[in-house]
Amino acid sequence: MAAPDFISITQTAISIKELHHTLGQTLTSQARLLSELQYSEPIVSGGYYHLIKLVHRQNARLIAFEQNREQVLKTYQQQKRLKQIDDYIEELKSDADIVIQTDYLTTLATRNTLEQSVSQ
Repeated sequence: MAAPDFISITQTAISIKELHHTLGQTLTSQARLLSELQYSEPIVSGGYYHLIKLVHRQNARLIAFEQNREQVLKTYQQQKRLKQIDDYIEELKSDADIVIQTDYLTTLATRNTLEQSVSQ
């Protein structure tokens, strides 16, 4: 009999957002319901059975702005750049004269289907 697979998420505290990114919505929701040292009931997700054990829960704490200033500035600048890109793309789309020729798309699809059937 093969040994079970165990995955330790992290040895340091992570936020709920990071946990959600790592485990997904289903497992994170179940993990949030657990008390320290408690195991979850078996959870079916992604075609697998999972058991979660909450080893330690740490409440979030506020961090002084000066301690986190660099990260806040970096996040702000990144969001500002993304908004500028989105605005530029929207401007290009509004100025563009886009025509979709459905007959041409049908012709391409038919041609690709024929090429695939000939190559097999």
